[in-house]
Amino acid sequence: FLLLRRSLNGLGAGRILRSLLQAVFAATVMGLAGSLVSGLPLWAESGRTLDKISLLGATIGGCIVIYFTLSALMKSDELSFVVKLIKDKLQRSPAQ
Repeated sequence: FLLLRRSLNGLGAGRILRSLLQAVFAATVMGLAGSLVSGLPLWAESGRTLDKISLLGATIGGCIVIYFTLSALMKSDELSFVVKLIKDKLQRSPAQ
């Protein structure tokens, strides 16, 4: 943050810090949710591969939903930027 702030000569330092804190918060909550699942006794058992694959996929999907939901609730600049990029890409791609 400090290096980026110096290179931008203080330009938008408040926005950068706000975005950083939002990302850290969303990532922390997402990580906590994922770590709860990783502590389940299922992972210590041998076998049950399909159950583990299903749980891993659901956990990854759930963590993604948690991160983006929190980002949306906090009105994250990064999420707005990504949504705009996706919309622009979809509008430019030819219909098939």
